[in-house]
Amino acid sequence: MKTCPKCGHTQSEGNFCGKCGTAMISNTTNNEPTEAAATQPDPAQYYQQAPQPEAAPAQPNEQIEKLKSESKLFLSFLLQQVKSPSAHLQQVNSGLKNSLLSIGLYILLTALAIYSIIRSLFGAAYGIYEGPSIITIVFYLALFSLLVLAVNLTSVYVTSKLFSENQTFSEIIRKIGGYFALPIALSAVSILLALISSYTVSGIILYIGIILAFGTVPTYVMIKLLAHQTKSIDGFYAFLFYIAFTAILGFLISLLIMDSAIGELIGYMGMDF
Repeated sequence: MKTCPKCGHTQSEGNFCGKCGTAMISNTTNNEPTEAAATQPDPAQYYQQAPQPEAAPAQPNEQIEKLKSESKLFLSFLLQQVKSPSAHLQQVNSGLKNSLLSIGLYILLTALAIYSIIRSLFGAAYGIYEGPSIITIVFYLALFSLLVLAVNLTSVYVTSKLFSENQTFSEIIRKIGGYFALPIALSAVSILLALISSYTVSGIILYIGIILAFGTVPTYVMIKLLAHQTKSIDGFYAFLFYIAFTAILGFLISLLIMDSAIGELIGYMGMDF
């Protein structure tokens, strides 16, 4: 319907009033915006009613969990080796990772022990430490240890190849590294003693650990292999071959060491070959 704004006449059709001729006004014009506004949803109501996504549950870091699991297994391995050092010899082609970790941990702890002793001695004597940095000690000790370990592995490998059962390098590493639990413990004790300024006892314990790791352990493994089986020669002569072969390789390596920066590091400790 349309209403005349002048005379109030209403009519359904036509744009001008039939009585006075004034332009008509539609009654729905003012209502349409209101009706349209009524049909529009309230934005605030929309956001209130919209479902919120649920927070995803926190997923554990797989790498961290794996590291924790492997650390527990490695700790159990060390404890088992302290209780029964030769238990791993009965296993075949297993535990190589633990043996490698044992060797690496021993080298690291021994480097820290040497650094602690040198730093404490320099500090007590001169009041200030001017010796090699811990990075230098770790690097050269790791290189020195790998050279000595290479001599041991080569000697055991060649001797077993000639006079006993064939052994791969990985199997020899597994057998030798399985005995490093005790040297690891000695290096850890040496660090603690160095921290409380017990230099003499700390150095003695550290030296015992080095002898065990690079002298006693490879020799014992070689004896066990020769006792198990020998080829065409008495085990005693095979063992003498091992000693002679190790001595020759050790002498050559010692010349290389003394002509390098490793010799300077050894000089700080007062060690002689």
